[in-house]
Amino acid sequence: MKKGLTLVGGVLLIVGLAVALITNHYEARMDLGVATPAPQAGSREWEAKERRRREVDWLFSVGLALTAAGVVLQTWAAWSED
Repeated sequence: MKKGLTLVGGVLLIVGLAVALITNHYEARMDLGVATPAPQAGSREWEAKERRRREVDWLFSVGLALTAAGVVLQTWAAWSED
């Protein structure tokens, strides 16, 4: 059980960190206007950009949650007496 928790925790850590870093990078590019030019407020392009921003924020939160779950599982494995 200890090895399984460590393995699953490690995978969650890696995936969570990768998702968080990738979405953070993409959101930073959006803020600079590199990924998409700044559209007129209220236009369809503006709404699409805001939707993408919400999706990126949600994915970033998922990445952080996966990372936290990985930390918890690896800590649990380290403290378990198997």
